Amino acid sequence: MESLSVSKSLGSPKTIEMPLRENSDDLPTRIARRRNALTVGELAELLNASANYVYDPASAGQIPHCRIRGCIRFDPDKIALWLLEKAA
Repeated sequence: MESLSVSKSLGSPKTIEMPLRENSDDLPTRIARRRNALTVGELAELLNASANYVYDPASAGQIPHCRIRGCIRFDPDKIALWLLEKAA
C-alpha cells in the first residue's frame, strides 16, 4: 500500500500519514491525488456542495486557501489534511 504524507505548518510542522488505496472512493485520498490547485467550483463539486458553501468559509479564513490575482485556489494536500482533521 502506497502512503501519502500530507504536512501543514501551524507554528511547528505537522504530518499525517494517509494511506492511498487503488480505486479509493475516500474523499481526502481522491483530493490529495490531484496535482493542480482546485477552484471554488471544483472543490464544491468534490464536496457535493454549492460554490457559496465553499466560498463563504474560505473568505472567512475557515478553509485553507490562497488568493491568486483575486481568485481563490485550494492546495489539494492542505484540503485533504483539513478534511481529515474535521473528521477526527
